[in-house]
Amino acid sequence: MNARSAGPKLRRQRNKSIRSSTSIYFNPTVEVIDFLPCLPVFLKSLAVDMLMGCIRSLTVRRTLMTLQDLGSIGDLVAGIATIATLVYLAIQIRQSRSSIISANVQAAIQSFNPINTAVGSDPVVAELVNRGVSDFDSLNKVERAQYQYLQRAFLNCFWNLYEQHKLGALSTEQWLPYAHQVAFLATQPGPAAFRRTNPQFEELFEAVQAMNLPADHLDLNLGGPADGGGHAA
Repeated sequence: MNARSAGPKLRRQRNKSIRSSTSIYFNPTVEVIDFLPCLPVFLKSLAVDMLMGCIRSLTVRRTLMTLQDLGSIGDLVAGIATIATLVYLAIQIRQSRSSIISANVQAAIQSFNPINTAVGSDPVVAELVNRGVSDFDSLNKVERAQYQYLQRAFLNCFWNLYEQHKLGALSTEQWLPYAHQVAFLATQPGPAAFRRTNPQFEELFEAVQAMNLPADHLDLNLGGPADGGGHAA
């Protein structure tokens, strides 16, 4: 065989060998057969990955449930704290209200003191008040004006206490002694004349008269006998 005829033959054998090698390398059947020994490992790995994914999912859900539970507990604690705060504030407000009411009542009662001092320290004024209450017609024009001012000052004090009683700041037992004095004034000539020209105190007189209090036994004289005269002190 010469070199010229041998050349093509060698090339055909080389190409055939290459095609055969390439066909075997890319053969799908061979690839599957080669992969079969790895299949159990692959399936095992896939199963492990799926199991771990499920575990992570359950862990996240459990964590979320735990956070929700903690949130509920936090809301409960916050609600209890809010209620406790409201109770504390209610107690403080009640105590403050009691203090304010007590101070207002004391101020209303003490408002009598300047008038009582003015009347009790001056015999002329004391005599004017006694006559104005029991014998209003005996007063002259100037004396009537003086009596009107004094009577208005006394009734302003009584009105203040009456308002405290209506608001509940002054109990019935506390208001009762002052109501008795107003009931006494309502039976006297001077206050009766005063009521006709000062209707702003009519509610006070009507409220006391509705209580049906006895007034004939009261002695409001300035140290004198119970002869029907007196003053609203």
